[in-house]
Amino acid sequence: AAEPETATEAAPTLRRLLKEGTKDVHREAENVHFVRAFIKCKIDRDIYRQLLARLYLVYAALEQEWDAICEPGSPASAEAASALRQLWFPAELARTATLEKDLAFFFGPGWQAAVQALESPATRAYVGRIEKLAAEDPLLLVAHAYTRYLGDLSGGQTLKRVARKGLALPERQGTEFYEFDAIGSAKDFKNLYRARLDGLRLDRASADRVVEEANAAFRCNIGLFLEMDALMGHAPAPPAAAAAHQPTTGCPFARLAAIAARA
Repeated sequence: AAEPETATEAAPTLRRLLKEGTKDVHREAENVHFVRAFIKCKIDRDIYRQLLARLYLVYAALEQEWDAICEPGSPASAEAASALRQLWFPAELARTATLEKDLAFFFGPGWQAAVQALESPATRAYVGRIEKLAAEDPLLLVAHAYTRYLGDLSGGQTLKRVARKGLALPERQGTEFYEFDAIGSAKDFKNLYRARLDGLRLDRASADRVVEEANAAFRCNIGLFLEMDALMGHAPAPPAAAAAHQPTTGCPFARLAAIAARA
């Protein structure tokens, strides 16, 4: 008699592992008071520009390190350099130059000195982690790019509309960070990026390390948000407690946008 067929389940893709593996910390991030205040237009220009200053230092570090690893002759391993090259779209994604425009708008000609003066413990920890990974385990920078860039193309577009309306900003003044002029369709580009993630064909151990680092990247961002809370005079509640009763499906910023629309 013929042997019965056994169904074999395909190995989960990296995009699926990242989505499922960061679900809880993603939900934790959305429940930080600052994020909810932002989405409801309850922040002022000073808080917003301080957030941009912190993000500038993070992106400048990430993009500088990424460029260096992608250069011929980089000391990074062939696997790491190949992975980063496949996921690097400087014309489409790089945020350093857009943030420089926003900071010049908010701080004026002396914006560089103003930004350096705003360097904070959470920023130093975030930048330090990026620099350490670049030197010791550059493949894991994939997790930081995934967390930031896909977030900017998703919930970041909601934040752009909120900032422009709530802070009464002129068109494209102070929100260049959220503009992706070289990307025609955010949906199509995100699908391309996720396909590139899957195309890395990492073994399961490496994929799990990337997911673990993506959780660390979310926590770096939560650290920035909690600093914003402190600047706003808000004593943060434990994020996990606030997140416990929230649903786990769908984009968190989409849910927050719906809340804001009803407010």
